[in-house]
Amino acid sequence: DIILVLYVDDACLMSPNKALINKEIKSLQEQYNLTDDGELQDDLGTRFTKQPDGSILLEQPRMIQRILEMVGLTADQVKTHDSPASSANILDKDPDGKAHDYPWNYRSVVGSLSYLQAMIRPDLTMAVQQCARFCNDPKESHCTAVKRICRYLHSTQHQGLRFKPDPTKGLECYVDADWAGSWQDRTSTDPLSARSRTGYIITYAGCPIIWASKLHTLVALSTTEAEYIALSTSLREVIAVMNLIIEAALRLQQITEQDQGPSTCLSAYIIFFLTYWQKS
Repeated sequence: DIILVLYVDDACLMSPNKALINKEIKSLQEQYNLTDDGELQDDLGTRFTKQPDGSILLEQPRMIQRILEMVGLTADQVKTHDSPASSANILDKDPDGKAHDYPWNYRSVVGSLSYLQAMIRPDLTMAVQQCARFCNDPKESHCTAVKRICRYLHSTQHQGLRFKPDPTKGLECYVDADWAGSWQDRTSTDPLSARSRTGYIITYAGCPIIWASKLHTLVALSTTEAEYIALSTSLREVIAVMNLIIEAALRLQQITEQDQGPSTCLSAYIIFFLTYWQKS
C-alpha cells in the first residue's frame, strides 16, 4: 500500500492513503533524523507542479538556466531553433575540423544535457547522444551542434513532462531503427558510420517512463536485422519494467509493443513474446 523511493539521502513516499504515509514518516523519524518537507514539490532538481486538470508537470528550470549560462545564451534576444538537431547534418569525428576553442567546457555542457534529457526531456535524447560521442576530441562542428541544442532549449525552457495517467492503457513500447543512418561518403572508412541507431520510448498508463537513442554495438546487414536488434534492445528494458511492476504490486492491464519498421514478421515475434510473458 506504500512505495518508498530512496536516492542517497532523498526519499519520496507514495500511497493512495495519506494517513498511511504520515504513519510511516512518524515511524522513520523515531529511528532516523529526517525532515518532512510535505507534499512533493522538488526532488533532485526536478520541480513537480500539480495542474488544475489533475496532471503533474515535471520541469527543471534551474538546470536549464545553468546550461544556458555555461554556453552564454541567457539573453532574451538570442537566436533560437525550433528543433534540437538538423536532419541534414550528420555528426562524425571530423578529423580535419577546427579544434574546440569555445570558452566553455564541452564535456561539462554535454554531461548536463545528458542528465536533463534523461530526466524530463526525451526530445533532446538523439541530439545529445550524438554530441556525447565526441567528448574526447570535440571539434568546432560538434560545439556548433551543442549550441544548437542550447538554442532550442532556450526557446523551450518552460516545457517539461506532463503526467496524467490513463487507466485504459498499460505498458507500451514504441521502437524504431535507423539503418546505417550515420553513413556518409566521406566517412565510409570509419566502422562506426556503418552502425545503425535504435530509438525507443516506454510508457505506462500513457505516461513516458523510459526512453533512449543509441548506436548498435553490431553492424546490421539489412533494415530488417536493424529492426530486430532495436526490438531486442528495447525489450530488455521492457522486461525490467515488467518485473518492477510486479514487485510494486501494480496490475498490468495491457501490454502492447508497436514497431514502426517495414517487417511484418516482427509483429508476430512481439505478440509471441508478450503472450508468453502473460501466461507465465
